[in-house]
Amino acid sequence: MRALPFPTRALVHSTLLGTAVAILGATLVTACGATPRPSASPAPIVASVRETPPPQNLDEALTRAGLERFEPAVVSRTMGHLETTGPVSEGRRVTLNVTAGWNQSSPVFARRSDGSVVLLSLRPTTIVDRHLPGGCRHFVGGRAWFETIVYELPEGTRYAGSEAISWEEHVEVLDHTDTEADGSPCPPPAID
Repeated sequence: MRALPFPTRALVHSTLLGTAVAILGATLVTACGATPRPSASPAPIVASVRETPPPQNLDEALTRAGLERFEPAVVSRTMGHLETTGPVSEGRRVTLNVTAGWNQSSPVFARRSDGSVVLLSLRPTTIVDRHLPGGCRHFVGGRAWFETIVYELPEGTRYAGSEAISWEEHVEVLDHTDTEADGSPCPPPAID
């Protein structure tokens, strides 16, 4: 007996397999009976737990976390360079490397109820409430540099690392175009 060519053999195999699955399914339905139907519609599931909405600003997030803003004294501030290490704590002094100048970041500290001080890792979730016409973008530019800042904590306090804090930050976004509000074209950028 000669073997069937591949396409025909594959077709016969898949047809036989499909027939076997159909027969098995019909046998199970017959053996088990008809699908049961519920006698009445189920009661709707009602959530009994009320979810607290997220904080709407940093101060509310601090209050919920039991934290209070705190500004330690600055001992020194010098031009530095970007280092990948985090804050360094020695005794009551905490040294940070920060971005200064254009688009700077300012460290935010908070005090816990036990008196310890933490550096906050700010994690706002930005929600755009609406878009406003912004006209031309008048950007003068700038540059950033890095600074090393040494803070000193008051007597009786200790540095307790960093703590993430999150909240919803609602913003309005300016949509810039290539025309002023009166419809005139934007001026060319200034060249220094």
